[in-house]
Amino acid sequence: MGNIVLRLFGPLIVIILLSCNAEEVDQASIGVVQEKLVVNGIIENLSDTLYFQLSSSEYAYNAEFPEKLDTADMEVKINGNLQPVNFDPFKEKFFATTQTKENDVVEITVKKERFQTIFAKTIIPSSPKNYEVRVFEAQGLDSRNEQSDIVQISFIDPPEQKNYYGFKLLYLEQGTNVFRDVIFEKNDMVLLGSDLIEQNDKTFIFSDIGFNGENKVLQIVPESGQGNFNPDVKYLLFFYHLHPDYYRYLASLKSYNEDFGNNDFSPFRLSSGVFTNVSNGLGIWSSQYQSIDTLR
Repeated sequence: MGNIVLRLFGPLIVIILLSCNAEEVDQASIGVVQEKLVVNGIIENLSDTLYFQLSSSEYAYNAEFPEKLDTADMEVKINGNLQPVNFDPFKEKFFATTQTKENDVVEITVKKERFQTIFAKTIIPSSPKNYEVRVFEAQGLDSRNEQSDIVQISFIDPPEQKNYYGFKLLYLEQGTNVFRDVIFEKNDMVLLGSDLIEQNDKTFIFSDIGFNGENKVLQIVPESGQGNFNPDVKYLLFFYHLHPDYYRYLASLKSYNEDFGNNDFSPFRLSSGVFTNVSNGLGIWSSQYQSIDTLR
């Protein structure tokens, strides 16, 4: 739990990461885009290696894969302590073998010829207080009124700020020993709100609207038959506490895809772009606290 991993997304998401805020675009110079450094990745707490990728913003959205960079002067710090950084040519990513824990500050500074120096910082979110996961076997009714399990997630939401959470629930398929996405009806209000982000991998992300500072109990009723015949492992749950910057990035990405995802517009030429927290650059450098629970 005290470690970190930088999780990178698939090619489409990597391309979308190369976006910018509209405030950085001079509308009078449409067609002329300033080349910038891009750093992207999400830091988690379940690995002892921090991976991250650098690239150039040139030709973003106009090339299947952006230009990836393999050299730069950089500093990666955890709580002010400098970490050694190397480059993996097979992954085309930089990495630092290091560990961290919740509330640690992770910073990156990158200098490279012909680019402005970029800087980004994130603080690893804390684990949710009183976090608990339980399975109530055959005590629920699915969308067809058939008997099924109830997977219950409960935690206390901190009142000091707005908080963001996410989960991904899988079941172990009988005979294949492969985990599959659980199909369920979204009945809880947090899964029906306009701020819900449903990712392609069936991770559901939501804010604490309606329960800020309170105890939250979220119940999920899988469609009948999923995981019912496995005597050992039934479900696998990933639960996340997201940094606000990460949620802002995902929300702006969702908005961009809804408005412009089916055309050839570049986000560098839009009146509204995808959120970035990288000073003088583009991309996303953020974090989330992750818990993984095997439910029997």
